[in-house]
Amino acid sequence: MTTLTPNPTSPYATANPQFRHLFAVPVFFPAPTPGALLPTACEAMAVVGDEVTETQPGAELPDGLCPLCVAVMNGGQAPARQASECGECGTGTWHGALCALCRQEKHEAWWPTRGRALSADRLQEIRDSIPTTYGPPWTVHPDMDDDVWRVKYATDHPLAGLVCEVPDYGAHLAEFIATARAAVPELLAEIDRLRSTLEQIRHLHKDSPMGPCPVCINADAAAAGGDGTVPYPCPTARLAGAQDCDPPSAGEVCGKCRQPFGPSEIFLNGRARYGDTPFCRSCVNRCHDNEIADHRCVICA
Repeated sequence: MTTLTPNPTSPYATANPQFRHLFAVPVFFPAPTPGALLPTACEAMAVVGDEVTETQPGAELPDGLCPLCVAVMNGGQAPARQASECGECGTGTWHGALCALCRQEKHEAWWPTRGRALSADRLQEIRDSIPTTYGPPWTVHPDMDDDVWRVKYATDHPLAGLVCEVPDYGAHLAEFIATARAAVPELLAEIDRLRSTLEQIRHLHKDSPMGPCPVCINADAAAAGGDGTVPYPCPTARLAGAQDCDPPSAGEVCGKCRQPFGPSEIFLNGRARYGDTPFCRSCVNRCHDNEIADHRCVICA
């Protein structure tokens, strides 16, 4: 049976990223547009994938579908969601900090930019274009006699400091030029900070054993009584561009915590393998066996 991959990732999607979600489309309506952020059958928001799979009533469903979507399409009720207020437009919503319309608007602006990044050469060109002198602040001065706006750099000389003149109808252009002198270096610094953060995210995810993500946790699932683990690649890894890696063999990771075994050691709470067992010392040390007959492991699960 075919197994469907999850929907494409978007920072504005709210649907469970572990599943492929269903979009209820009335008969004779066109198929959902790939890349669009649309409401799902489970009343969340998900991105339509490049390949749209259509199903008919009574047909065998592929694996990987959202069980909530399937239940709704079979006549069940969508899960109850907490009501909130959109932080952008103030309307009521059950989609969290943003309503569906605001999420769609922001997603449409973000979607064409995904995966595109300025090259190192282009960033260096921008850095090299910043004047080493004539630093900020640059200010705007109207001259009604000449019908112009003058952009000036800071100087003590009364006849110096002119950067450019803009016609009187271009006040907003003059403000843009003046602001850019300080804003461009600030934006470059922010790009450097964000790229450094992405590298940290990629590093944290690169050695995943391809089981539960070793970094992320699904707090909602944990609160509902689950273990809160998130399958790799988690949404964080996908957004950051983390690369898949080959999983270690079963003998290289603990059978409980799925972390790689550490070097041999004498500490009971270390990561070394415990004897010939498939578990590390740290997990074995958590076992609460006190010789009660109905004790169950692995490890006290």
